Amino acid sequence: MRRFIGLCLVLWCLFCVGWPTLAQTLLGFPPGMFDGRAVLDAASGGGTVLFDAVASAFVVDSGTTTTLSWTHTPVGTPTKAAVAFENYDTNCTVSGVTYGGVSMVQEASQTISAGGSSVQIWALANPSAGAQTVVITCGQHMYTQAGSITVTGGSTVTAIRAANTALATSTTPSVSVTSATGDFIVDVVGSTGANVTTTAGGSQNKRWGPTDAGTNTASSSTLPAGSGSTTMTWTLGSSVTWGQAAVSLHN
Repeated sequence: MRRFIGLCLVLWCLFCVGWPTLAQTLLGFPPGMFDGRAVLDAASGGGTVLFDAVASAFVVDSGTTTTLSWTHTPVGTPTKAAVAFENYDTNCTVSGVTYGGVSMVQEASQTISAGGSSVQIWALANPSAGAQTVVITCGQHMYTQAGSITVTGGSTVTAIRAANTALATSTTPSVSVTSATGDFIVDVVGSTGANVTTTAGGSQNKRWGPTDAGTNTASSSTLPAGSGSTTMTWTLGSSVTWGQAAVSLHN
């Protein structure tokens, strides 16, 4: 019995460690090609998330508008997609967001005013490659400014690590979100003021905006994340009530 158990252990070690190394040595395959752990790591995360592409659109209600759609064209093979927007109107409750026909998940939402204005971020892991149609569906009276962002690298299973929102009246929106090195932050800031200028803080890259729809203004930015938490800041051209949402796309 001891010999049998010992033989099983030897065969197990040879299968898990020995034969991949032997194959790589004799046949010249690159290291890690037969390593199941590498495949698992690639799917579950551990890589650095990088910006890929952005697209944006807006609509000012015509009385019958119930959807806002646009085409997003990734440059590389995306691992995640995020759609950020400000929606203004109490009658326009967003019922869903799709990317390439696949339903996204609402990850963050912050109501700005009693009139129904809110900022939201929806996300999707492992979206389809190539040009895709993004659709935001609402009830009616649609006043919406929106943008889509795709990234490469990191997990293809888990879209986000964390999300957070903030609400205040000032010229300096700010929100912090839990993150890890290699994550990628996407945020959106929306205000109740029209024609409000927006300046992204620090090393943030403004990806779209400011865009006006009705009496509201919105903008979105991105930033490679730091360990522990990452803070996204803005400077507005005037003091208004603002809402901000941010997510850390998982490494």
